[in-house]
Amino acid sequence: MKIITVLLYISLLSSIAFSQEQDESIDPNTLIDYQPNWPIVVNPLLDKENPKNNNEEARDTSEIIIEGYRVQVLVTRNSHSADSIRVVLSDKIDEDVYITYEVPYYKIRVGNCVDRKQAEELQLRLVELGYASAWIIRTRVKAPELIREY
Repeated sequence: MKIITVLLYISLLSSIAFSQEQDESIDPNTLIDYQPNWPIVVNPLLDKENPKNNNEEARDTSEIIIEGYRVQVLVTRNSHSADSIRVVLSDKIDEDVYITYEVPYYKIRVGNCVDRKQAEELQLRLVELGYASAWIIRTRVKAPELIREY
């Protein structure tokens, strides 16, 4: 019986000692919750509407994303190899270099090409730089400035 009461006291004291006080100094009604500006997906060949956001008061954090092409240079499981190749490629070529992680591979991709012809020209430049296994993939890319102003 004494063991049970001692255990009850210990559990009571531990619950009091480890309980958390509720902090009510923040009023949730006073918090400002900004609505995010989601990326706008545009197909420049089909969509003729203005892709710009009509809400000028909100901070514009959106990015226009279109269907396009990138040239994939390498696939590796090692993140350090992917980072080092990205740095080397960024120095050699005047294009955006991306690392995409799809379990378990890191994929190094170059460019934001709107059409296939641009991607083929970029692929030829990369082959001349020594990346003989570079290939073109269709993916979503950042829109160039002329489409952003559309």
